[in-house]
Amino acid sequence: MQDKKGGMLMEKNLANAPDYVCEITDELGASRVGLINLINYRCYPDKIAPHENFNPQLSQLYASQFLNLGELINPIVLFYRGDNKLSSCIRDIILNKPQWKEISNNNIYKIWVVPPRLKYFLFEHINSLSMLYVADGHHRIQALKVLNEKLREDSNGFYMSFLLHESQIDIQNYDRYYYIETDALRYLCNKLSLLVLLKQDDFSCREKPQPRICFLINGKWYYGFVKNKSINLLTLTTFLDEIVSGLSKKGKVLKEDTVFQKDIPSKEKYYKQNNFNFMVIFPRIKANEIEECKKLALLFPKNSTCIFPKFPDRLFVSNLKNRKIRVNLC
Repeated sequence: MQDKKGGMLMEKNLANAPDYVCEITDELGASRVGLINLINYRCYPDKIAPHENFNPQLSQLYASQFLNLGELINPIVLFYRGDNKLSSCIRDIILNKPQWKEISNNNIYKIWVVPPRLKYFLFEHINSLSMLYVADGHHRIQALKVLNEKLREDSNGFYMSFLLHESQIDIQNYDRYYYIETDALRYLCNKLSLLVLLKQDDFSCREKPQPRICFLINGKWYYGFVKNKSINLLTLTTFLDEIVSGLSKKGKVLKEDTVFQKDIPSKEKYYKQNNFNFMVIFPRIKANEIEECKKLALLFPKNSTCIFPKFPDRLFVSNLKNRKIRVNLC
């Protein structure tokens, strides 16, 4: 059970009192700050909403790793919306000198121990949140559920997480590249035309983030204008993924790739060098669209977003049996 100060766990709560505050500053100087604490994943997916489909094979692989390690070597990243008092309290904590500082991959990680006088305040505010959203780690959540079922440890639902406000996350999209057989590509475009008006664009490249969905089909650029207001980006993303997946199963997709938008200098050059004939550029997804995803009972296709910040392995480690979180510094 959990006492009033939040020292021990109560299974009905969404979270326990947080142990640490962590601030991550990247090489460009952008900082993000949040809480390291144990979250009750028995609340998943009712109060902890996923944003993306998961791969069962990958979840099984993670489950095997957890079984061997007995540890979670990276926090699951969650975000919340609203509650400025919670964010304000976190900001007050980081006005003090951090207990630890770590530099890894050009990122600076500063860590504060949460003062005892603030633990109950944070505990109350976290547990008053109506919904948390998974930013990074939905495969690990599924893996931990699989592991619990194997070990029949139904009471062990609390796992290490990094909890931050939606304003603190950066959602980067991936571009989709395909080489699809000619007849199958024609079929895909016909299906697509039922939902989207494809308007050819005169410009030869689309390197900057676009406000609407773009396509590069057989070397020609198109803007996509959704015909029906009830069709949004979530619906369209899922629709395209289902069609391409169906074509892949039939052997009609000869080559495909999913590329993080920052990883290549030129989308068009990458497209031409690799002889693709169909590319989709999705506009950047916003945090509120993940909430909309929950309301519509939809999920983004796998690898459709890359959400920052990231943690180096073993900076924070949580024992899966006793649930203790420890900080590891080089």
